[in-house]
Parts: sequence; C-alpha cells; structure tokens
Amino acid sequence: MAAASGEKLAFSKDWMVVMVQDLSDADENDNSEEQKIIARQKRLSAQNAILTILDMFAAIIAPLGSGFVLKHLGLMNTCIIIVGWNILGWAAESAILFWIYQRVEALSIKSSVVDRDETNLEKNRLSIIRMFKIYFNQAVFPAALGLTFLYMTVLAFDGISISYGEREGFDASILGTFQSIGSGFGMFAALSFPFLASKFGLTNTAFFGLTTELISLGICIISIFLPGSPFNVISYFSSTTFKDWWQTLLDTFKSTALKSDASMNESSGMNWAKFEVNQKPADSLFFLFTGITMARFGIFFVLMAI
Repeated sequence: MAAASGEKLAFSKDWMVVMVQDLSDADENDNSEEQKIIARQKRLSAQNAILTILDMFAAIIAPLGSGFVLKHLGLMNTCIIIVGWNILGWAAESAILFWIYQRVEALSIKSSVVDRDETNLEKNRLSIIRMFKIYFNQAVFPAALGLTFLYMTVLAFDGISISYGEREGFDASILGTFQSIGSGFGMFAALSFPFLASKFGLTNTAFFGLTTELISLGICIISIFLPGSPFNVISYFSSTTFKDWWQTLLDTFKSTALKSDASMNESSGMNWAKFEVNQKPADSLFFLFTGITMARFGIFFVLMAI
C-alpha cells in the first residue's frame, strides 16, 4: 500500500509536472514567459483531470468486479484471481513507466546539488523551535494546515467503514456498489472541475467542493440517530465496566483464520422487502454509506484545487 501510494504520488505530482513542462517548452518556444506559464497551468490541470478520471474509472470497475467474483466464486478463488491480476498489472505498469522514462528525456535529468562546507552546515542548523517558527510564517501555512484538517474530516471506504458495514450485515455486492457510485461521483468532479474553475475561479470552486463535502458529512451524522444505529452512549457507559472493556479489547486480537466462510458470515443479509439488515432497520446504514459516497464529489473538488 505504501509503495503504491508513493508511486502514485511520484507520478502525479513529480513526473506529470516534468512532462507537462517539457511539452510546453517544446510547443511554445515563441511565446512569452507569462504565456508559457498560463499554458503550462492549463495543460497541467487538464492532465490531472484525465489522471483522476482514469483512476476513478478503475475504482468503479474494481469494487463491482471483486464483489461479483467474491459472491459467485468464493474467497479462495477470489484471492487467486487478485494475486494473478496484481502480478500481470505490475509487469504491465513497470513496462509502461520504463517506456515513459526512456521517451521523456527531462525525467532522467537530475537537479544539481550544491556542495556545502561542513562548517557552513553546522552554522545553518536550526533548532526545532526556530524551524516551526519559519514554517508558521510561510505563505502556504494556512493552506497546509487546512488540508491537514480536511483529511481529518474525510470519511472513505477504508477498513473501518467496510468492516462496520460487513458487521452490520452488508454483503460484498452492496459495499462494492457504494464504492463504485462514490468513484462515479469522483469522476464527475474531475470532469466538471476544469469548466467550473475557469468560469467561477479556483477559490470559489474549491469552496463549493468543501461545502458539498461538509453537507455529505452531515448526512453521516444524521445516520447516527436513525433506526438501526448501534449508537447509544448513555447505555454503553452506564453498563460497561473496565473488565468488560478489557475483555472485548483482547477478543478483537483473537485469530479467526480457522473459521470457515459459513461461521464467519452469520448475517441474515439484506431484506429489501422490509428494508432490514440482520433483522434491524437499514435506515442508519444506508444514510451513513450514502453520505460517504456523496462526499467523494466534494473531496475530489478540493484535492484538485489544491
């Protein structure tokens, strides 16, 4: 996961910038420097939108496909298929990245590093407090801090939300459908971002995305108080002792590797006629995952703006 995230970050934030700059310099030799910068920003925005669309398209297909395979072929066959797909994908991805690296000469040019005397390095060393002061005085500090807080509010289809949905009774097909719809919202954001940014400005577009993301999070908050929600703080703290809490914590680390698929899936599933899951109202679950799904639209607006 870390390697994949690092590769994605390097390609989208480093390689893409270098390639766009190289293409812009080759196509616009006669233009002024200001015109080159404007054209480069437009091309970079368009290329980022294309990358996001491709990423979202893959994110739409993957949950639907994995949910279908898991439901009809079983856990073991699904694992074999995923491993085989990853091996083939790694080989194809490596070949494509190598081809791009060989084709774009600017990617192989390293920036020069100025050698410094050891004595000068000792003089220029800053204390931790001074480094923080310099960081706080940077012009980008408010934006960086805001982005940090933004990530603290993001609800995504991660291990916690997926595990919660499975525990409450959602099967892989329902969760995969929510993930695919969320990726569709992200693709729609990527498609509409260049148009809205050019018409209303980058700041207003980012503010619109942030507003829609917060509205979606409000839907998730409402889900806590709807029928079927396990949320009951007063009852929990009035009946739970430290011994019970400690035992529950220890039980979470017990291995379940030897359990069969049947014993792991004791859920009665979704009853669409009564709109119940595990014989409980499904209102809370659907509101929660609907909010998470809709939030993908706003969060991708903000990320592309930043």
